Order: sequence, then structure tokens, then C-alpha cells
Amino acid sequence: MSAMCFLLSGGETIVAKRILLYPKAELLAVGRLRAEAQSKMGGASSGIGFWGSPEWAIGGAVVLGIIEGMLTDAKRNEGISLYVNAERLLKDAQSAGLYIDVENIRNAHQPYPNLWEGIMLATRRVDVRSMSAYDRNILRAGAETFSISSDGFADISGPIEYAYDGGEFILAETGRGYEAIRWSLVSGYRIE
Repeated sequence: MSAMCFLLSGGETIVAKRILLYPKAELLAVGRLRAEAQSKMGGASSGIGFWGSPEWAIGGAVVLGIIEGMLTDAKRNEGISLYVNAERLLKDAQSAGLYIDVENIRNAHQPYPNLWEGIMLATRRVDVRSMSAYDRNILRAGAETFSISSDGFADISGPIEYAYDGGEFILAETGRGYEAIRWSLVSGYRIE
């Protein structure tokens, strides 16, 4: 059985047999929701200007400023809602994470956790209420069964892709139990 060996900057070595990875489709959906939320919270501008008499231009600018302010508030609220949905989806993905044997992690030889991926046969239930049709199709792709119930949850079974969530810590099963390894403190890495 393969293992990942992490040499920490303090000299300690941690040997991991399994690494916690998360459903990749949900992580991608979280990224898209966060990006959309950020773009919505950036503000709104109509690009409209006013020419003519000073009274007309000033009056038009005041009304336009009020309208743009209302659009900005609406977009900001929509962005906040998208961000809340992204964080809920991230928590769902994290709770569906699996410890995957090092030998079953693709790109495990690379010292870049964002490249680590595993495929496992699994059955799970996913909240898809805030997912776009595109993200639902990503979940559906490769699934042996996929059905959405009236409560907004999808039941999925088949091969599921798992990936690192990009967090500060790598969660690993070692000979001492489960450990959180801060990636920024890893000074060396190898596969045994």
C-alpha cells in the first residue's frame, strides 16, 4: 500500500495512508457560485449621461443616481444570496468527503494538492436547489443513476470524482489517527 510522506519544516515526518478529498462537481459549482456572487456585488452603472440645460442634466443625473443605487443594492443582495448558497454547498461537499487510499489518488506523486483526484463508487444525496442546470449536468455526467426529488435533492450513484478543496490544511489518516497537516509547513514530500 502506498503512503504520502510529509516532511514538516520542524523536522517531523508524517506518513499518511489516506487523504480526505471532496466531491469535485460540488467544488466546481461552489467556485462558479462564488465568482458570480462577487461579480454581482461589484455595483451597477448604466453608462447613461445627460446633455442639455444644467437643470436637465442635474435632474437627470440625480434620478439616474437613485436608479443605479437601487440596481446596485438589488445586485448586492443577489450576490449575498449566491454567496450564502455557495457556502451551504461547500459545507454539503465537505460533509460528503471521503478518505481515499493514496494509491487511488491520481497525481499523488505531484506535490500540488490541487492536482490530487480520486474516483470512488458511491451513492449520495446532494442538495441541487441552488445549482445551475450546467452544474446539475456535471453531477449527472458519468452517474449510473441520477434522480431529483421534489424536495430539491438529487440521489446519485456511480463513480464520483473527488478532489482537494483548496483549503489551508490537508486532512489525512496516519498511523496515529486523523491529522490536519498545514500545507504551508510542508518542506518535503514523497510517495512510499
